[in-house]
Amino acid sequence: MKPTPTLSRAIAAYLAKAPMFMAIIRAQEMELFRRFKKYLGQEVLDFGCGDGFFASVAISPLQKFRRLVGIDVIGNSRVKIAPEPYDDLYLYDGRQLPFAIHSFDTVVSNCVFEHIPDMPKSAKEIYRVLKPGGFCVTSVMTQDWEKMLWWRRIFGQTYVNWLRRQQQHVGLRSVAAWQKLFNQTGFEVVTHVGYVGDQCGPWLDLAHYLSWPSLVSYAINRKWVWWPQLQIWLFRNWLQRMINLPAKFYAAEFFILRKPKVIEPEDSGLTKASD
Repeated sequence: MKPTPTLSRAIAAYLAKAPMFMAIIRAQEMELFRRFKKYLGQEVLDFGCGDGFFASVAISPLQKFRRLVGIDVIGNSRVKIAPEPYDDLYLYDGRQLPFAIHSFDTVVSNCVFEHIPDMPKSAKEIYRVLKPGGFCVTSVMTQDWEKMLWWRRIFGQTYVNWLRRQQQHVGLRSVAAWQKLFNQTGFEVVTHVGYVGDQCGPWLDLAHYLSWPSLVSYAINRKWVWWPQLQIWLFRNWLQRMINLPAKFYAAEFFILRKPKVIEPEDSGLTKASD
């Protein structure tokens, strides 16, 4: 990904408040959401919102939304009950979204789909709550992520399997398989862009363990970063160079999906979800 002033600011935003390794991948996602912000409508659902930090730094600053809603599954400990940066925040059972058909202009979702066991079901639910002509803007991890793990060189498949469990990656797919799933749901793939290249990916793996000072900081004062400006000074330029390394393939893919304006007969027959 080409270095830009906005990418530099995105890296700094994460270095100031989160473990260093998160800036490698999340800064690239912030830049992609900014680049494709024209696909964000006025009423937006953040599917798999987590603690809301990504939305607060990457989504809500892009424009003034009429309504920004966050949703995640019941039991996710990362979800904050306070609605910031959302107008509304929902917890649900992971099956049927608690919204009526055609409720949102856009659904955004950042690195969530690969964690869902029954992704075809969730894709259909996202499709259902989108308005005709609406967009799903999403990033996903791909199978290629596991090919570039640094520690795989030493521990082989044992490390791959261990990390897959730690990251709860239950649905990693190839780019072609992701496209097929989206097409079978009814979406048109407007465009897709790869990020976290094969030379950057091993560093992302290593950076998980190089970020141990954040664990110490969080244990002491419940903050991931004790000295934000020091972390920015130490790592920003290095991360920019690493992100810009040339790539032959990518660990993650950013998709713009469109729901057709013409509604299929089976779509109009779906029942209304309870609010």
